[in-house]
Amino acid sequence: MATPRLIAGGLLALAPGVHSSLAYPSAEERPKTRVWLDAAADIAPLPDIAFYQALIARLDHDADEAQALERLLKVSPLRPDEWNRLARLRLSSSPQQALQAWKVSVFSGRVYPPIMADRLEVGLQLSSLMSADEQSILRDQIRLSYVLRPAHVQHMLARPANKAFAPLVTEVVAGLSEADIAAMVRIHALH
Repeated sequence: MATPRLIAGGLLALAPGVHSSLAYPSAEERPKTRVWLDAAADIAPLPDIAFYQALIARLDHDADEAQALERLLKVSPLRPDEWNRLARLRLSSSPQQALQAWKVSVFSGRVYPPIMADRLEVGLQLSSLMSADEQSILRDQIRLSYVLRPAHVQHMLARPANKAFAPLVTEVVAGLSEADIAAMVRIHALH
């Protein structure tokens, strides 16, 4: 019973346009991605396969990725990774909309390791627009991101565009509780 799901999941993971970085399939990758996804769906119809199939159909239909993503999120709203992607897309064109999408990303998945560092980067770039409550959400994301993946946070901060945020991150990290440090030790002792 699990074998078809395992095979379909393997095909999904190996599909040329499915990236671990959460980047969407490029226009050049989409035809090959579609073939792999169709093969995976024939074996077992997993929700993530259907999601990527719908995403590719939307991207092929729409040149504006953000609009396609907004329509997709109306159908499937509990996707913190996609809300974060929308926030990143709206960052320069509409910072207020980006901030709203960023908050929904946090509220729909406060702890979601695959996107924590990227979501933190987007949040830091929006920090000048944040209210006091939103700043506390950002501080919580700094803390959680650092506890879960300190190397990813350090790598994100090493980018020249993010160096200005180092004092805030350092301040939050310096205030980690004993429970946070114990969680870090427990998480990273397993690796």
